[in-house]
Amino acid sequence: MDVLIQFGFSIEEIQNMLNTNVMIESVDDHDIYEVIDLLKRVGCRKEHIQNIFICNPFCITNSNSEMSELVEKLYEIGFRSLYTLFDSNPYLLNITARDMDLFYHSMLQEGMTKEYFFDYLNYHFIY
Repeated sequence: MDVLIQFGFSIEEIQNMLNTNVMIESVDDHDIYEVIDLLKRVGCRKEHIQNIFICNPFCITNSNSEMSELVEKLYEIGFRSLYTLFDSNPYLLNITARDMDLFYHSMLQEGMTKEYFFDYLNYHFIY
């Protein structure tokens, strides 16, 4: 958890995250660095990452490989600005790539356009 302090989180913010997701206590700093690195690779700045962690502390304990697969799936679907997507809807990081693929295709089958699907994910919470 030292990485959270080094990243700029206050003790109060960390405590709030722990109150929401007690599993954070058992996460190795290396794993937290991997989540931060993944978010940086998609364009997130420090402020985005702090917002994502505060709003969705469960992403800290999610599988890094599953989140990487989700990122790949979102790129495959056609998203390009993942930093804005995750900043506006950090709960998306809790969804598996498979579930995202199923959701995407079911929405297309219901007549939703790809562009509307992008807007939908940006402005609606999915969890």
